[in-house]
Amino acid sequence: MVFIAAFLSTPLATASYDGKSMLLFLVALLSVLALNVYGLIHKLAGAWASFIGMMIISVLFLIDPYGFLEHRFALASFVVVIVTFLSVVNEMKQSRAQALLAVRMEAELLRRNLQPHFLMNSLMLAIEWIEQKPAAASRFVQALALELGMLVKFSEKKIISLDEEIDLCSTHLNIMADRYSADYSLQVNGSTSGIHIPPAILHTQIENSFSHNNVPSDTVFRLQISRNDKQVKLLLRSPLSTKAKGNSAGLGERYIVTRLNECFGGNHTYRSYAEGDEWVNVVDFEEKI
Repeated sequence: MVFIAAFLSTPLATASYDGKSMLLFLVALLSVLALNVYGLIHKLAGAWASFIGMMIISVLFLIDPYGFLEHRFALASFVVVIVTFLSVVNEMKQSRAQALLAVRMEAELLRRNLQPHFLMNSLMLAIEWIEQKPAAASRFVQALALELGMLVKFSEKKIISLDEEIDLCSTHLNIMADRYSADYSLQVNGSTSGIHIPPAILHTQIENSFSHNNVPSDTVFRLQISRNDKQVKLLLRSPLSTKAKGNSAGLGERYIVTRLNECFGGNHTYRSYAEGDEWVNVVDFEEKI
């Protein structure tokens, strides 16, 4: 872009060599500043360092345009090299931090869902049913294996489709329904098409409901999906018993917040609160895909 702008501006330059050189540099400088402003608006890594460096060069150029080409161009080149070096170092740090965060989130997802007491209770129930209700035992073990397989698969991903997340939630509700001889389901209102979210954030909210509440045997979890251009709002309503203090405390809540920050940065909001006899979780974000 810089070279194209400079090339197209060449016929407009004066006949003198210094005039052409100054105009070419000015066009290049303005083009780079425009790119810096774009980077600042979109919060790109290293945008501020690059912008400050280019502002320094701009000041040096404006003080004495003709003298700049003769005496200060080497200094400007040095500034560009330093800014580029700092940007590369900063990008490497951010890449390393993101890689470490991804590994930590993968481990956190598996750790939360492969808890010994959950697996032991599930396996003990399956053993009990093998003699009494073999069909129910088979169905239960298959559902348990399906959920664990999905969690292992999703733990390696930063983002999954909302349909995949809903399948994971429905599978978990089937397992809990068998465990408590209840009728649990997830009601989805709104289109899921094209929506992608971090893995297991809705699943975690539903898990929290069972961990912190006495869930009635005929509970329907309700997920409302709203869209406004590229802005998406997911509102999940879960049961809240009168004795429960909340539905979101602990590692589950921190996992959700960390995953949302990792995926959407500052382009999202997350809220969780009690409303009557329900616990409400709301996620607003801008579609990435």
